[in-house]
Amino acid sequence: MSQIKVEIKVDDALTYTFMEEDGLIEGFDMRRSMDDDISALSANVIAGEVNLTFSNLFNEFNILVNSSPFAQLKNGQELKVYSVSENGTYTLFTGNIVDFVAPTSTDTQSCNVRAVDRLHALLNSDMTMNDSLQVEKTQTFFEYITRLFAAYGVVGEDL
Repeated sequence: MSQIKVEIKVDDALTYTFMEEDGLIEGFDMRRSMDDDISALSANVIAGEVNLTFSNLFNEFNILVNSSPFAQLKNGQELKVYSVSENGTYTLFTGNIVDFVAPTSTDTQSCNVRAVDRLHALLNSDMTMNDSLQVEKTQTFFEYITRLFAAYGVVGEDL
């Protein structure tokens, strides 16, 4: 039987790890970057999104509580979701937190986090054209798309 593992990278020295079995993850919903019919030629690529609900029963995420172990979470941090089983660990999602508001009350029982992948970020970017993104006559479509993606932070293995 597999379980969910969530990692949130706070900075280069600190990564929080949450396991489903630890009881902090109350809810989990994920949209993948490919629809269910990936074998069909008509499969649609969609932006990936993860919505998590963490238990805040003991103010683990409350920024007003000095002893709060996870008070350093904020928008922009990298979030990864894995499936862990006896057969291994598999990456299900890699993205960044876009909606996280830390609880500021001791009455707040849960904490919601939404993260999106790079495709979502690209699809929702301001596409204001600049001179570096103009199409050149001798340029291939692949070269142009590569430059376009790079201009919005999607490079190399992300393509």
